[in-house]
Amino acid sequence: MQFFTCDSIILKLLLIIVPLSSGNYRNQNVSDTNYICTDTLSIYFAQNIYVELLWKYILSRSLTELNVVKFFDKFIQFLLYLLNIHLLVDDYVNNLPIEIEKMEPLIQSVWPQSSKKKIIKINEPNIDH
Repeated sequence: MQFFTCDSIILKLLLIIVPLSSGNYRNQNVSDTNYICTDTLSIYFAQNIYVELLWKYILSRSLTELNVVKFFDKFIQFLLYLLNIHLLVDDYVNNLPIEIEKMEPLIQSVWPQSSKKKIIKINEPNIDH
């Protein structure tokens, strides 16, 4: 199974499949990022085509279909592991609004406006006196 990790065709197919996965995997309640595409079924169909291509390619390189199932099982476990790490890091960074403010503007744009509003509220002087 290790020969799959160095196969450029598998990596290219995975680089297409993963971004086509649905969902906004962020620890933020920002609804506008969920509506980038209104035709989610077409994205699902496109992803399905590439998953099928990946399945057939791995099957052509494997001795049995069981090896393909094992590959997909390990791949999905790995993706879930990465998702868990991503959510932990996202949560950690979101709890550091002052640090987000110190980042370059391009990197700041990755975090939703709600984080930036918290920064503004923290830095605003109190003029209610």
